[in-house]
Amino acid sequence: MSWRGKVHKTYALEKSPFYKIPAPHVLSRLLNINVSRFKRESDLYLKYYKRKIPKNGGGVRITETPYGELRRTHERIFNLLKRISVPQFLHSGIKGRSYISNAQSHKGSTDCFCLDIEKFFPSTTRGHVYDFFVNIALCKADVAAILANICTVDGHLPTGSPLSTLISYFIHTKMFDELDKLAQQHDLTMTVYVDDVVFSGRKISKAFRNKTKLIIHRRGLRSHKHRFYSNNEPKEITGVIVDGEKIRVPQRRHQNLYQHLVSLWNSSGETERRNVFRKTLSRVTEGAQIEDRLGIRRQALMAAKTNIFCNVTARFSEKSNDDPTGPAKLTYGFLVIGLSISVIAALAILLSLNFH
Repeated sequence: MSWRGKVHKTYALEKSPFYKIPAPHVLSRLLNINVSRFKRESDLYLKYYKRKIPKNGGGVRITETPYGELRRTHERIFNLLKRISVPQFLHSGIKGRSYISNAQSHKGSTDCFCLDIEKFFPSTTRGHVYDFFVNIALCKADVAAILANICTVDGHLPTGSPLSTLISYFIHTKMFDELDKLAQQHDLTMTVYVDDVVFSGRKISKAFRNKTKLIIHRRGLRSHKHRFYSNNEPKEITGVIVDGEKIRVPQRRHQNLYQHLVSLWNSSGETERRNVFRKTLSRVTEGAQIEDRLGIRRQALMAAKTNIFCNVTARFSEKSNDDPTGPAKLTYGFLVIGLSISVIAALAILLSLNFH
């Protein structure tokens, strides 16, 4: 059965093509693959790129990214799952929702309680996946076993798959629904963004906070990074500062932007310069969705783009010996202030210094 070319509408799980799949050959048609090759977990072991990425606070994070046919299969499953209706509290893996909409949901709250589910993907086991497909989607046992093999690596959800973000919600939907029901009983708002769960409202008691931890623990998971904000204090939610009715970018992201501008200033060679510029512009564009003033910085960067990549009449071959990053600091200063046309012109010259 092919689903290509159809208008994608959301529907209940009971209307999903994953509901009550009776046999492996039906699953093969749905996923456009021969699923008999995935009947054993060992069949998929070598179909992942595995990398160790250093963490900011020390240690390493292992990513497992599927490739080839397995990657396409994960994308296929994800595209089918995202057509299933989900509650308003879920903000990850859903078109039109993001970490920003997740934070916006908590504007104007007095109290706020944030927690993370520790090692969410590594803690979501093959048994969890099998349980979802056999007991909630009501697939036949052999079908559920194959899907559990396809969706996991080393016995858990892969950290680098496009599928994991959304399927983790469906696997633990009973837990999230129980948390949401508890929040409603206390007149609170709950949101979920992957492994970040946030509650906000007028009053959040210690007893409520303890109940949320217990619900997560009963699922075989652990919560950590508990953060409680009270009395209308600014709160950081999924990397966004919520301050009353306003949202803004954390200071560390402004500092990160400054470092990118320094890197742009210090870059040598057109290829490196273009890569740094692209990364800088990407971060500014993302931040502009949160703060208007970052939109002004984006305009300044775009206005300066021609002078960054093209020769200009004025050429400077030496940076200041007293302060090598001085021009970059000045550039950032111009970006912070509301920019007039003349300032943008000055910025274009500053960004072109020592580039040619």
